Amino acid sequence: MIKSLSYLFNFMLIIVCTEFAFADSPPNWEDCPSCYEFTAVMNAMVLEDGISIAGDGDLLAAIDADGNVRGLGIQIDPGFGPYNGQILYELMVRSNADGDELTFKYYDASEETVLHASETYTFGTNELVGTLISPHILNVSAPDLSCPECVDMGLFGGAMTCESASGWL
Repeated sequence: MIKSLSYLFNFMLIIVCTEFAFADSPPNWEDCPSCYEFTAVMNAMVLEDGISIAGDGDLLAAIDADGNVRGLGIQIDPGFGPYNGQILYELMVRSNADGDELTFKYYDASEETVLHASETYTFGTNELVGTLISPHILNVSAPDLSCPECVDMGLFGGAMTCESASGWL
């Protein structure tokens, strides 16, 4: 019985790991400018742990609550000022109404992973958010995929405790 459970656990672990291994291939983010009536412009710098991580092939997207892309960033080098020689992103952000809450996702091509920005943006028609001299800062990090703390639930008549299950890992 325990051996069967061990095989089942290993099989499920392989499925989950495979899903995560292929989940962060380059995203197929597509912008639809004609789908939205209003725009705003954002000049942003992407930081991880306070350091700019922008590189060739990286992508920045503004995303709505339904997962629709509301803008894709264009990599630019200001060519002057304090961010001369660094990559910033210029986004034309879109909406059909003021007040839409947007989040940001960042594809890091060098790590082949999608990171999530902790900042959000509430859409305002014709707004300018950040400039080439003072960009809007987006702090990104990988989502927390750690397992929750084990809780003894008395499985198998109490024979399977967190302590005994940890021996399988």
